[in-house]
Amino acid sequence: MAENPNSIGQIRELIFGETINQIEQHFKTLEKKIAHLEHSASEADKKLAELESRNTALESKIEKTASDSAESLRKELSEIRDDLVRKIDSLESRAASRAELSSWFRELSTRLKDNQTD
Repeated sequence: MAENPNSIGQIRELIFGETINQIEQHFKTLEKKIAHLEHSASEADKKLAELESRNTALESKIEKTASDSAESLRKELSEIRDDLVRKIDSLESRAASRAELSSWFRELSTRLKDNQTD
């Protein structure tokens, strides 16, 4: 007896048809979910790469700002120090001049006294 291929397919369809349809539907649902998850993962990777790029740019800006600020402060402190040194030198010069004047006035006073006693 030769079996008719259509009859075996029909028998299989009668016995397993509903189950196979449910399994196929389940696989289609799983494939859609996997595709959605793959797409979501790809989008998340893109966003992560963008955030890493922004983070790197921000770190560079922060380092440059800190470096520029430090350099500016060094210059300002150097200018203040130089100004203080000039002022101290000026005060010392004035103090020396006053000491010289004081000495000169004492000497003048002594000479005047000596002249008066003569």
